[in-house]
Amino acid sequence: MTFQIKKLILWPKKEGKTFKTVDFALNKANVITGDSRTGKSAIVAIIDYCLASSDCLIPRDVIGDSVAWYGLLISLGGSNYTLFARKESAENGKPSDVFVVKEDIAEDEIPATLDEKHDKVNGDDVKSRLNALAHIPYVKRELENGHKVEHLSFRDVSHINLQAQEVMASQSVFFFKMNRGIYHTRLSEWFRFIIGSEPAWRIEAQQDLKVAKRLYALKSAILKAVEDVANERVTQLKGLIVTAKEFGFCCQGTAVPNDRAALLAIAQEVVDAGHRWEKSTPETLLESEREYRKLIEEDNALGTDIAKTQKRLADLSDFRKDLDQVREIADARRGHLEIVEWFKANAIAPNGKCPFCGSDTSHGAAREELGKLVRDLEHYAAMASAQSDLPQGYEEEERNAKNELFSLLERRRALRERFDVVRNNDEEARRARHHAEEVFTLLGRITAEIQYNKKINDDNGARQEVERLGREIARLYARINGKDVQKDTERILTEIGNLTRMRMKTLDCDAKYTDKPPMFNPDTLNITLTDDKDRQMSLDQIGSASNWVSCHIAFTCALQEYFAALDPSVSYLPSFMVFDQPSQVYFPKMQASDDHQLTDIDRKNVTMMFRTIVDSIKASGNKWQAIILEHAESSIYREFLVSGDLNELPEWRNGEKLIPEDWL
Repeated sequence: MTFQIKKLILWPKKEGKTFKTVDFALNKANVITGDSRTGKSAIVAIIDYCLASSDCLIPRDVIGDSVAWYGLLISLGGSNYTLFARKESAENGKPSDVFVVKEDIAEDEIPATLDEKHDKVNGDDVKSRLNALAHIPYVKRELENGHKVEHLSFRDVSHINLQAQEVMASQSVFFFKMNRGIYHTRLSEWFRFIIGSEPAWRIEAQQDLKVAKRLYALKSAILKAVEDVANERVTQLKGLIVTAKEFGFCCQGTAVPNDRAALLAIAQEVVDAGHRWEKSTPETLLESEREYRKLIEEDNALGTDIAKTQKRLADLSDFRKDLDQVREIADARRGHLEIVEWFKANAIAPNGKCPFCGSDTSHGAAREELGKLVRDLEHYAAMASAQSDLPQGYEEEERNAKNELFSLLERRRALRERFDVVRNNDEEARRARHHAEEVFTLLGRITAEIQYNKKINDDNGARQEVERLGREIARLYARINGKDVQKDTERILTEIGNLTRMRMKTLDCDAKYTDKPPMFNPDTLNITLTDDKDRQMSLDQIGSASNWVSCHIAFTCALQEYFAALDPSVSYLPSFMVFDQPSQVYFPKMQASDDHQLTDIDRKNVTMMFRTIVDSIKASGNKWQAIILEHAESSIYREFLVSGDLNELPEWRNGEKLIPEDWL
């Protein structure tokens, strides 16, 4: 991915001052050298902040008090640039969520001021744009313990690009902010994907496999529970089949089997035979059985007629109650309006004066309203005093319904007496009745057993779902196992290790560690070295800060070379590195001034750092950019200035700093 920094931009809080830029050359090494406390290390924090960091590590005193906005002008490989600007953090240090992003602008089109009102975007939008620029697919991962890891983002990868001062010579932390657990976990889980040994489709297949396995376990448990119950009912089903055999429905001349599947097949035969028996014509039945069935049909018909007649009587009774309630309401309203009688009697006094106030006014409006009340009174009085007789025909309808109900109940009583006669006097009918009831009960129980077992065996049932999930799990396993991530990871890390070893040979690193390629461990995010005695040791198991800083420089250069050779669509590492004071291990630890006097050996070792970085950029085909923040004076790296392989920015000495004096 081509993603380099053309300019770092600061907009001042102080009115009347223009913005300041720190300009970098693309596709080569850049160096800013200068005294302490000039703001060099703050560049790392500013870059991180502008790239949508969730925290702000920019010093809040001089820089935070002077800068209103921070910005980066980013090169994506074309002739124009993209500006990412972010508002200063709040007084309490909380990062601002206000950004301004301007795409496809020229180098000389940096706005003098930023219009927060019209151009602002939030941090989530900026992260989405950065992800899109890096071609990072939206893939999520779930760990084996169920812990959720969000999808890989540009933010995760960018931690590799920032070798801050506290990281450069560390034996335990290899990348920026990796001392924080959440960042370490995310980068560790995604590192294999970043280098290309674990493709996105395999991660998605792994997530699908976890979901399928959970569903398979759930559905299998449900199926087993159902089957356990079904197996427990085999004895009951066999008993029903034995009874059906006695009725002559099945298994004539053969034994009843014990297998559940065979029993279910016989059960279906019994139900089919029972249906044929149930639909037998009257001519095929015994006389007593025909009579018994006829009585049942008559009793059912009488029951229906009795229910309808009882409903008619209930409706008539409700009508009478409703009518009485209407009269009661009218009588109550008439009582409320009785005072109107007095108003009416005194509305016109003999002397023509108002009976209430004694004035000569006629009070026309009052008389009109009084007239309305009088009419309402007369209406409710008429309703309340209406004859209490029900509507014509009501009494006759009620009487007919009662007579009809009495007649029906008498017919049912007579029918029940005939039932008693049949039951008590006709043994044959009694046997027919018992035979019919037993057959109906048997068929019902067998039908219930068949329906229950269909829930297990039908196409949409639990068994089919378990079988489908089993096939899906097998397919996903085959797809996942078809890609040997471990083997590919070892191959790629060996390739990067060989590049690292080549760079370590040009640095101040013990030669006993450069015979074999160091291997990066994606789980610990650290280097494992092999010494001349074939012992493998992590970085924190070997001594000397010069070894540590050499491994940092060599490995990050190797990463940039590896990603520079990939197709840009699958190269997720931004093509720049920031090295903050790599020479720090050679300066005297107790030095009061900024006049760093290095020994000849130390000067040579620092020069080797610059040579290694320059050689790595050239080996990549000049496809990545280095920004080196240093104390070392320019004579150490002068040969690279002469060759044009290094771009030197104006030294930050003698009052030259990141923040101009007139901003304070």
